[in-house]
Amino acid sequence: MDGRDLVDLWENQHGKLTTDSRERFLASPEAQKIRAYPTDSIIRAIGVSPTLSKILLELQSMRRIQAKISPQAPKTTSPKPRQKAAPDYTRKIASERGRGFRQAEEDAKKWRGRF
Repeated sequence: MDGRDLVDLWENQHGKLTTDSRERFLASPEAQKIRAYPTDSIIRAIGVSPTLSKILLELQSMRRIQAKISPQAPKTTSPKPRQKAAPDYTRKIASERGRGFRQAEEDAKKWRGRF
């Protein structure tokens, strides 16, 4: 929300400000923090009190209440990373016996055929 919009909104609720008061209003740290909130929340909070610090407290409490009420998205856990597969049995045979890969494949087929 723009600073001028905030001042106009405040003046509509609580009365006109002098030019010096407008400048102090816009320069206050509370007004700058208030402008960070959504417009609809600011409109509701300004009706509560004319004091900027109380308006800011109201906005902060609204945020806390909304955080408690609003349903949070279910926490999704990413699947566990896959562990590297054990070395292929055929490759294991080939490396243990010092034989070629094709030869080891044939040995593995014969081994599986036994059971």
